[in-house]
Amino acid sequence: MSLFKAFDFKKRDTVVHRLDPRTKLYLAIVLFIVSFLFNEVVVLSLIFFSLLLVLAVAKSLGQWFKTLRALSFILLFIVVINSIVVPYTYPLGYAITMVVRLLDIMACFSIFFLTVHPDDFAQVVIQLHLPFYF
Repeated sequence: MSLFKAFDFKKRDTVVHRLDPRTKLYLAIVLFIVSFLFNEVVVLSLIFFSLLLVLAVAKSLGQWFKTLRALSFILLFIVVINSIVVPYTYPLGYAITMVVRLLDIMACFSIFFLTVHPDDFAQVVIQLHLPFYF
């Protein structure tokens, strides 16, 4: 199972798929920034569960969970290394916070790439006057 399966577009008739790609891009960027603003597991978990709800509405939850399986080794590695190396009173709590943050980041960009056709993404890049090369 490839980690990049989280970013395979599949055409579906859902509310999330019908949203403008710019809206989904802004949502992904804002949630990416918000996930770095908070260090509390509760807040990061609320963001994560709201993203899971969006994935469920987009009917892409199953595909995302397959990718999560591929990512599980990295998540376990983060927990082990942070539990050993981090000089906090509760290093396991910090490690879990980092894992939930990574899940938030992965989920917000997965929503974007799972629900935006690559041609629509190219149009967004053109409309936002971002430099790109083919």
